[in-house]
Amino acid sequence: MATIIDAKGNEYLCTFSEPETNWIKDLAKGMGITKEAVLGAAINKGLTYYVETFAETEVVDKIKDQIQEEIDEQE
Repeated sequence: MATIIDAKGNEYLCTFSEPETNWIKDLAKGMGITKEAVLGAAINKGLTYYVETFAETEVVDKIKDQIQEEIDEQE
């Protein structure tokens, strides 16, 4: 499986190999959400893991609070 990420300014283009594309579609269909939501959740989880691994606890807690505030505002 491979993912190629290209950057152009502030935008990113992700190219996924067929196995990745298939499981993303299957997961989205099974959960009743969009493919974009699956990708967004995966990216968010990966970024959260990265921050928790390499940042200080205070920074992680602040980021989690900000994310929760954004979620609360959308509901």
